[in-house]
Amino acid sequence: MWRQKMRHSTILSNDVGYWVMPDGTVRDAQLLRENVMGSWGAAMVEQVAGRRYVPSGAPPGFSGIFRLDRFTLRATEDVPIGSRVPQRMGRLTLHVVDLTETDVMTDARRSTSGDGAME
Repeated sequence: MWRQKMRHSTILSNDVGYWVMPDGTVRDAQLLRENVMGSWGAAMVEQVAGRRYVPSGAPPGFSGIFRLDRFTLRATEDVPIGSRVPQRMGRLTLHVVDLTETDVMTDARRSTSGDGAME
């Protein structure tokens, strides 16, 4: 079933947003964007909700840090027998990328785009 879907879509991905609390626990993990991955979305949210991070030592009243992870399900690209057109086929792999915007990323983007050059 997944192989059929993979032929029609090159890469499937879900975005999961969540809060990391000062004590290292995860709160309010939820699926923010879903791309035809069916029951995989619930499993991804469950995996994120079960994570534990190192306590931050933040001052009392600190609300935590919002994070965003992209889970991507994809197959390797290959050319099937009798074709010359590369396709995603074969064994599926799951990749997780942190999409959280940080101050360092924001500053780097500004310095390269000219939107407020760094001094």
